[in-house]
Amino acid sequence: MSIEFIGYIGGHHSSEIHPRSGPVLQPEYVEKVARAHDEAGFDRALVAFHSNSPDSTLIASHAASVTKTSSS
Repeated sequence: MSIEFIGYIGGHHSSEIHPRSGPVLQPEYVEKVARAHDEAGFDRALVAFHSNSPDSTLIASHAASVTKTSSS
């Protein structure tokens, strides 16, 4: 049995303890998190969809454009 490590890439830095601030989509944040996942060897990353957030395909496309590992 193999194990896959799956991460999460959001459009901006926010959580239960970090309130949302700034633009809804922060490309620099997407790049930072995508590269961190890539360098750490994550197998995949989830990109959530919300009705009040940017299109998840934009986030996924941008993340893929700044990482070295590709998925088939």
